[in-house]
Amino acid sequence: MSEIKAFPIREDEALKASPFFSQEVFDALKKGLPLTAFVAVKDSEAIGAVAGAIDGYIFEIWSIYVDPQYRRQGAGTVLINALEELLESVTEDKTVVAGMPIRVRYTSLTEDNRALRPFFLKLGFVEDPIPHPMYYVGYLDDIKSRDKISSRSLTRVSGIVPFSQTEDKLLKLASNVSAQQGYPMPEGGLLSGSVNRELSFCIVREGKIGAYVTVEEIDEDLVEVSALWSGLENPMELLSMLIILIDALRKKYSPETKVAMLATNDRADKLVDYLFRYVEPRSFRMVKITNL
Repeated sequence: MSEIKAFPIREDEALKASPFFSQEVFDALKKGLPLTAFVAVKDSEAIGAVAGAIDGYIFEIWSIYVDPQYRRQGAGTVLINALEELLESVTEDKTVVAGMPIRVRYTSLTEDNRALRPFFLKLGFVEDPIPHPMYYVGYLDDIKSRDKISSRSLTRVSGIVPFSQTEDKLLKLASNVSAQQGYPMPEGGLLSGSVNRELSFCIVREGKIGAYVTVEEIDEDLVEVSALWSGLENPMELLSMLIILIDALRKKYSPETKVAMLATNDRADKLVDYLFRYVEPRSFRMVKITNL
């Protein structure tokens, strides 16, 4: 059986691994951004790839994918080993520190991603004690309806409108600000084609977007609340926007539809706990310290 080997991907070689990366990762490679990537090769054929980048004191894996017909043959392990060997050394420009921890964060909404957790456990990764961001999945029928929420909890809020009634220039400006400040945002920004503009809402104040919530349709049985952010002082305004979103979801989907929500901090966790009667964590974050 031919040996599987891993090779670094240079900027001019990005195309060979493009089937294994998201558009975001591929664009970063093509532009020569500070991204570390390896491709797994068997019989001169690319069969998988891994990519990631330094985030402060830790190296975060952005993506790892192996062609289904070559899985369970060791390609994933070869890719992670190549990454660890790099992180166990010190590069000439000192951008990689010896023994730098590796972190992987995945949403387990698909069979492929659910299979990754045991894979990383086998390679010596452990659960990250800092759990955020986390995805939670519950049924639409299990989210509190408007009549189940105390009237004191709701605020009469003006300016809550769907994206479909919001000027593109406002959404683009909010996307730019969110990207600069690191606020939660769907891949591709608020104007991404994957965002359902009828089911995504924002609060417009003084000619700017002060809060937003985005919805993406994963399939007919699952919708994802992919980003939730508010710069408003009153948290009840955010809750009011969410209630309008839930009302809109109930008009379109059956009660058995699953809804995935992202929680990026403790406040968001409490919000999920408040809205859902039953909820299941569906994402994981794992870390590994490379050998010193």
